[in-house]
Amino acid sequence: MMLTHLDVLNDVDKIKLALRYKLKEDNNEEKIFHKSLPNNVDDWEKMEPEYIEMPGWKQLLTEDTFNTLPTEAQSFVR
Repeated sequence: MMLTHLDVLNDVDKIKLALRYKLKEDNNEEKIFHKSLPNNVDDWEKMEPEYIEMPGWKQLLTEDTFNTLPTEAQSFVR
């Protein structure tokens, strides 16, 4: 896997990541989607993301190896 433009997050206080999506069906049941999306494209508009917040690192990323990244950036990548 390749990750680019990690440095554009240098000045962000908190980063919100969507881990999964919920779809409330007409019968009020909820379906959870982790690794896929519903087959019906019209359902995509009804989906709600479920976020976690991660701390930003608020510093310049000058090194290009994983071990030299701030711990917050390493957690984000993981």
